Amino acid sequence: MKREIEGFEFIDVNSDEETGARFFIAVHSNALGPALGGIRMFHYKTNSYGVSPEKAAEKDALRLARAMTFKASVAGLDLGGGKSVILIDPAALDLGQRALLFERFGKAIDQLHGKYIAAEDVGTNEEDMVNVRKQTDFVTGVPGEAGDPSPVTAFSVFRGMQACCFQVFGSESLKGKTVAVQGIGNVGFSLLHYLGKAGANIVVSDVNPAKIEMANLRFNVRSVEPEEIVGVDCDIFAPCAFGEIINKDTVKDLKCKIVAGAANNQLASFEMGSVLHEKNIVYAPDYVINCGGLISVANEVVVTGSAYNKKEVMQRTDATFDRILDILKRSEAENSPTTEIADGIALERIEKKGC
Repeated sequence: MKREIEGFEFIDVNSDEETGARFFIAVHSNALGPALGGIRMFHYKTNSYGVSPEKAAEKDALRLARAMTFKASVAGLDLGGGKSVILIDPAALDLGQRALLFERFGKAIDQLHGKYIAAEDVGTNEEDMVNVRKQTDFVTGVPGEAGDPSPVTAFSVFRGMQACCFQVFGSESLKGKTVAVQGIGNVGFSLLHYLGKAGANIVVSDVNPAKIEMANLRFNVRSVEPEEIVGVDCDIFAPCAFGEIINKDTVKDLKCKIVAGAANNQLASFEMGSVLHEKNIVYAPDYVINCGGLISVANEVVVTGSAYNKKEVMQRTDATFDRILDILKRSEAENSPTTEIADGIALERIEKKGC
């Protein structure tokens, strides 16, 4: 069922009769082009404030869709912002059920006639995109083309970190810098490769002990419990898990000079950007620094079948350094939070395109 929401194009909410999964497809804007954004599969639960799984999933889809609009705009892409959420416990599905679920989700996407183009996100993988592709052309990130966007996202985060270091320390080098990485999933683990090669001192946390063990085997890292990572004494705090990690309760625990990570919606509220600015903590706006994955899948023009150009993708992603540094310099010159500077840049391009 499609319905309009103020400030958005629409949100389409449906149920999957076979599994009981709920589908949420949010499109924030088509002003710059079709909305491109990932499919998130997650088992939301009623939280301590009494928010139901359905409300939590819808909120996530809407917030993430809006962030995708701004991300595409700042990255110079002629794309709008969208996001989708499949509300179900992935552990309850066997491989056959999962494949059919994503085929049916592909049908839901196809019925939107290109207003939304899907990609991989938290809880989904390349094989899921293959199954979506069986029912619609409006999906990216399949093997043999853009594929898994996580390594490119990690590269953009790394380049953004280097820009922050240049602004704060006068050099882009991360050698000897302590980086606390929260969450070592696909993006976080790829980020460890770059940090290790750069000579950083790495502290990690994750809710999955197997990932910690793998990081210990592959890299020279120190691990802490998930609840301790925000308060680690470090140069850079890198949120690479779920959103809203920086809120009124956690912001006082930060012992870093820079916040630069891959997670979407890192700030629980817009005012947190001002709080970080007042605390003299440099914040790399999440939708600017984690743009690599979007740049990668955007290069795969599904409908026209254009060839994926890895060299072009990496060049555009490398420019994350310049985009972040420009925002940081403007923030310093105007004494304004980086969140306000980044939003202004994004909105200016959207308004110009709409003229």
